[in-house]
Amino acid sequence: MSDQVQSIANKINIMKPLIVLLVVSLIISGCTKDKPVSGNSQIGPFNPKPGTYIPYVFTFRQVNEHDVYLLEEIDLTQRSVRIISDTITKTPTVYIDANEYIASENLFFSILIVDDESKLRGIDVNNGEVVSELGLNTDNPFLGLKFDYRRNLFYAIESGDFFRLVSIDPYTLEINVIYDTFNGFDYIPGDYKTVYCEDINTYAFISSDLNNKRLWLIDVNTGNLIDSFPLTGNYKGLAYIPYSNKIFSFKVDGDTCSFGFFDLNSGEFTLLKDQFLFGSLNQIAFHPEKGEYAIIYNGDTARDHLLLYDIENDSLRDIMAVDDIIISINYK
Repeated sequence: MSDQVQSIANKINIMKPLIVLLVVSLIISGCTKDKPVSGNSQIGPFNPKPGTYIPYVFTFRQVNEHDVYLLEEIDLTQRSVRIISDTITKTPTVYIDANEYIASENLFFSILIVDDESKLRGIDVNNGEVVSELGLNTDNPFLGLKFDYRRNLFYAIESGDFFRLVSIDPYTLEINVIYDTFNGFDYIPGDYKTVYCEDINTYAFISSDLNNKRLWLIDVNTGNLIDSFPLTGNYKGLAYIPYSNKIFSFKVDGDTCSFGFFDLNSGEFTLLKDQFLFGSLNQIAFHPEKGEYAIIYNGDTARDHLLLYDIENDSLRDIMAVDDIIISINYK
């Protein structure tokens, strides 16, 4: 009888590794199950953000009396333009609220309002194909779309009868409120007044009100307000260089533009370059690895111009004149 017991025990010991392997396989299978989405999506988990500077920008341009949006790629070296997509029209009624480029996947994302419904649309910049178009189950506009490569989440300011900072999961379209205790301002005008500081998990933006302009800093991990600094003057083109503890910005006074930075501890603005440009800064993008601004600028001429400003070398270059109305610009 003892020999039979020993035989059974030996068989159990032999089977243990197989049982463990089966359990582990089941756990992994459950963890990697695809997340459900609402709409049409061909995207998968995003790769880490590449750090290489590529001298290209993307712009949305309104043509045909503003009835068509062209997504274009501009080669900053060759000063040439390639049309990526011309399929976005204002029939049905379409408004483009916010844009962000995901460099690791060559995908350009926009939040559109299509017939009173907000949608997150992803376009493959290689061929212009729409690879993702997902409804956000709201007609509220979104501003300041920024992507967090470490968490695979978008951040944006949702507005309507309220303002709130939210995260958007591009796979499940789950929208989570990060912070909604805003007060004392009327609106946030565009992507060029928002920035995400990835290394310190901070979403920053400038709220605009005639009597109460502030720089807001919010921790996206905890949902806590880090600080809110009162401002004097008008600022555009918020830009952050990792580990610098500074947010760079243009200060606009009428048609005169100066340049400097905010200290994130004190909110104090330090002027680096006074009366830098004379004219209108219409759209602004920034490349943190290069330390370079791309600016759609009008210096009181018939056509806007695309300028590049290198912070470190304090150099300004006029790349090309642009036609029609550019409503957004993003680095590749």
